[in-house]
Amino acid sequence: MYGEAIKLESTEDSSGCKTGTKTIYEGFDEASDKIPFKHSCKECRYSGGYKIVSGEFRGYEWFNKTIYYFKDDKLFFIFSDGGAESCAWEYRIYYDKDGNAIKILEKSNDCTGEEPDKSKDIIDSLEKKRIIDEVNNDYNAILEML
Repeated sequence: MYGEAIKLESTEDSSGCKTGTKTIYEGFDEASDKIPFKHSCKECRYSGGYKIVSGEFRGYEWFNKTIYYFKDDKLFFIFSDGGAESCAWEYRIYYDKDGNAIKILEKSNDCTGEEPDKSKDIIDSLEKKRIIDEVNNDYNAILEML
């Protein structure tokens, strides 16, 4: 389904896209001047029941981009990448037909400043929960912007 969704995204006009933005203000600490950072999102529907929702979030020395893939309004895959200072990571989250996360893969750089190159399957339940909570919070932020 992922391959089909990507192909539709690159070759077919969507049946409608919505976008949204929000500006946040952050500094390097509580007392510092606040700098504006723009968050943005997009939701597009494609033939075959596919929907792709993405959000880009930026702050003081961090960023995160998350893309959600749906088929018939059921989430089947999430790709997220981000970084903070010299750390970088990617998550790939796979869902079953009932909407349960069945596999989470992480690729990171162990904060070396390089591109993420170390992959692992997340098996720790607390780490899985942290990652799922993070992507759910991003999705809620997207819904608020749309």
